[in-house]
Amino acid sequence: MNRTVYSPYATSGDATDVVAAFTGAGASAPTVTASSATADPTKILAADNFAASATRSATGTYVLTLKEKFPEFLHVMPEVLSPTGNWLAVTSWSTTAGTISVQAYNAAGTAADLTTSDIARLRIYARGNRNT
Repeated sequence: MNRTVYSPYATSGDATDVVAAFTGAGASAPTVTASSATADPTKILAADNFAASATRSATGTYVLTLKEKFPEFLHVMPEVLSPTGNWLAVTSWSTTAGTISVQAYNAAGTAADLTTSDIARLRIYARGNRNT
């Protein structure tokens, strides 16, 4: 039996691993996280953030548009840095549009808007070369 301690995504020669992030704003439009503070582990540098924009369409419903498109998404792992226990679930994605849709929930599992203290991050594993 063959075993590996590495993710199958990491062993693929044409796989890419990027991070896209945005900050909640309650019922207002979220903001793409852009920071120049390297000492703060909750921030991501603007140059390293693959989010071009983020929109809110309903309570806790967000669409993240990426700076670059990929031919195929292998896996998208969402997380929220939240003092209140909010969390995210990926609801859909489109490689053609370069978008990922997510739904935010509070600790009780009810749809909820992310607050200004909530930073949403999506770690994206994609196959193929990035293209615009």
